Amino acid sequence: MPYVEATAPTVIDQELCRSCIQLLQPKELSQTGVESESYRHQADAKKKELPFGEVECLVFSFKNILKIDNLVGFDRLLKLYLDNNVIVTIEKLDHLVNLEWLDLSYNNIETITGLDALTKLQSLSLFNNRLSSLDGLEPLSECLEVLSVGSNLIKELEETKKLRRFAKLHAVTFAGNEVATRQPHEYRAFVLAHLRHLRFLDYRLIDELEVAQAESDGGLQEKLQEIRQQEAEEEEAREAEYRSAERSKMLADAHMGSLDGFWGKLEAATAEFTQKIAVVEQLVELQARQRPKFEARIEEFVSANLTAVAVKASELREFREAAAAMNEENNAEALAHIAKFNAEAKQAKRLFAASSDSFTAAAEQARIDVIAKLKSANEELYDYLMEIEFMQVDQMVAALDAFEANYSGMHAASLEAISNTFVALRDLQAAWVHEAHDTANLRHERYVDNGEADKDEVPDDLKVVLNDKEGMGTSIDNAREARIAFLDATEDALAKAETAAYNGVLSALRDGEHNRNRERVHEISNLVRAINQTEIDALDSTMDAEDT
Repeated sequence: MPYVEATAPTVIDQELCRSCIQLLQPKELSQTGVESESYRHQADAKKKELPFGEVECLVFSFKNILKIDNLVGFDRLLKLYLDNNVIVTIEKLDHLVNLEWLDLSYNNIETITGLDALTKLQSLSLFNNRLSSLDGLEPLSECLEVLSVGSNLIKELEETKKLRRFAKLHAVTFAGNEVATRQPHEYRAFVLAHLRHLRFLDYRLIDELEVAQAESDGGLQEKLQEIRQQEAEEEEAREAEYRSAERSKMLADAHMGSLDGFWGKLEAATAEFTQKIAVVEQLVELQARQRPKFEARIEEFVSANLTAVAVKASELREFREAAAAMNEENNAEALAHIAKFNAEAKQAKRLFAASSDSFTAAAEQARIDVIAKLKSANEELYDYLMEIEFMQVDQMVAALDAFEANYSGMHAASLEAISNTFVALRDLQAAWVHEAHDTANLRHERYVDNGEADKDEVPDDLKVVLNDKEGMGTSIDNAREARIAFLDATEDALAKAETAAYNGVLSALRDGEHNRNRERVHEISNLVRAINQTEIDALDSTMDAEDT
């Protein structure tokens, strides 16, 4: 453990941070290893002025620091040295998302925490702390390349296996832990067999032959096979979970979220029936045969609706592009009129200035004519700009009406597809009810005709169900009602989602055009009535001053 004098712990503050800034050496300097006096002076000056947001390396070694704190603002930090202190907890590093190197060696850390956000960390040293477990390293599984946990309190070989998923990890140090010193040969073979991606272990280069020998160990080989099988199963489960999440997102984005987990929800709606018929093999088989039929119909609808959604998105994109082009064209025309007025205003000001030193009646009349002409030009500009805007409003109303007519046809087709799909599902449901009643009756008849009530090989729970023929029929009818209610609710949810999306698109377009128009009218009024008029009034006031 680190030796630190028994003094009050040092608090990380701005002054300490400034003094601990370390400039990363330029490439040419790092190659020669020679620092000139000039470079040192430049570096010292730079460290005094360098904004914290541009610092890439901080060295807090041997500072008697107890708590990691006050590192906010070092957003570009790449290397952080906190070795040889008295730190107990890894904390308050979440904002250092660009960190690549972290040295926490020679501290008093017992548990690994606080690394969740450091997804770019490549090298981590926790050498000479008080760790007994590697739990907490999981957030680094996809980035960590070098790890030192030597001279800690790690005792169990099983701890080393926790690094199997660290695919980029090529160098690790366990030396100085009991796990490495108790049975060094067994330890090394175990680690090499389980951490196949390593190139260095405890500072020694790993030989491929050594790895092969470790894996050929009979006991380890069997355990490795079990581990690999378990990892394969876990990977498959993760893939399935990922696919499920992707499907859920896809359905939600296409306004079909109510179809997510459709069959599971359908079964949940009839859970009482499912539990009751679980002992009747023939009804269970019937239920199993029905599932692919339902799911096939759902998938057919999903596929067709995804295509429809894509077509709608394309239609909306084309409309917005056309509207943007229309707006750009009208803007160009408006800017041309504004440029023409500005040129006239510039010329008018020059003429006004040229006659400002003359106080003859002719000169005064010339100035009056200039102002009158400028006022007239400004009013003409207002009329031109408003005319362009009125024309664009008319164009957009016509375009929106045409778009809505086309889009409403697509919307109606989507609603019809929903309706047709659920008509087909209800037909499947009706067929299932009919077959379920027939199956239940046949099973009951066989039960009676074969005298199964007196046979010991027939389970008691099956006898209870088969003895109650009427109850079995009632269960089927109840399941039918529950399923119909579920199908009705799902159809309603889909139709409402489709309609909400449709209305949302139209509202967004019309509201957007309304807001654009209001902003443009305000811009025109502000330009003509405020900005231009102010300049004209300024010239007018000059005339008034001359008169007085």
